[in-house]
Amino acid sequence: MSRSATRPAGRLTYSAGERLNVNLTDGCSLSCRYCFKNAGAGPVIEGTDLTLERQPSATAIRKALRKELHGYQEVVLAGSGEPTLLELAEFIHRQGKGVWLVTDRLANLVYRRDVTPQLAGRIDRFSVSFNAPDAETYNRLYRPPWPDAFDHLCDLLRRVREHVPEVIATAVEDVEGVDSEACRRLTENELGVAFRARPKDTIVE
Repeated sequence: MSRSATRPAGRLTYSAGERLNVNLTDGCSLSCRYCFKNAGAGPVIEGTDLTLERQPSATAIRKALRKELHGYQEVVLAGSGEPTLLELAEFIHRQGKGVWLVTDRLANLVYRRDVTPQLAGRIDRFSVSFNAPDAETYNRLYRPPWPDAFDHLCDLLRRVREHVPEVIATAVEDVEGVDSEACRRLTENELGVAFRARPKDTIVE
């Protein structure tokens, strides 16, 4: 991907059709082999440079949202990392907008506690990337710092469905060595959440 972008580097919000995406972080606790930010071109996605000079504060993001929220029905809290900023979700809900959280799904490991009850009433849709039907494939593709990360991922999905109306596991299309149908069977039949394939280099689809 090219480093050129339609938006200035460091932009905190960008349009994605009828949704407004919020770029909360360009950090991540994973190092996925297929991720756009590890492909050599840096964090550029859907024509927007997601490079952040510094971690944005909630105040800075609220300021950006006040300028650009009009006209959108849903806000995607996303980024290349763990963007679980519940304060912002509450702010967005107060503006009458839906909230879709895209996360690297290891919050319970990062914070060493179950954070899923905090999502209730704040998050309307919750999605995670799920390109692995087993721990061996997961560790090969995602390269997590924790050897039991896959088990925590599955546990989080079981927990979060109790608190969020819509939970979606997504698989990036055409990732070598990934059995998408096996991922679908696991997420739908065993974990009880919806499954959706999405094009590479997109946040949501």
